[in-house]
Amino acid sequence: MALVSFVLLLFPSASYVVVGQTIYEFEGIELIFGYTSKNDVLNFTVLGFLMFILLIISIISPMIHIKNLKIKSFFEIICLLITTVLYYLLPVTVSHSIEISNDVFKINGTIYIGATISLISLMLSIYALKIVVKEKKYEKTN
Repeated sequence: MALVSFVLLLFPSASYVVVGQTIYEFEGIELIFGYTSKNDVLNFTVLGFLMFILLIISIISPMIHIKNLKIKSFFEIICLLITTVLYYLLPVTVSHSIEISNDVFKINGTIYIGATISLISLMLSIYALKIVVKEKKYEKTN
């Protein structure tokens, strides 16, 4: 699910719309790393980059072999929790290099769909941790 959330960053996520005409269209990655055409339009965003790194970590972490599944699950849950919050805040944290009004910068639903999928991934990770804890309690009693 986190991988799907990452892939959605590659789709158009926002745009500058003036008088019903789209001037620039940005993917989620461009909202994070910036966008330059003839002049700078968007700048690099530190919080977006933190979200990007934590999203990659949450994709890779289930593939890493760690004996203690409880610690591994906690780590993944923390990464996904921070990622989800920052994903929802991504449209607010975008760094515009030019002064624009709020009605010019339009957000597509792709950002919110990706953030919601990240939230679902977080819930599934919490459920997986719950299963791991129950199995540990069962092993201790037997």
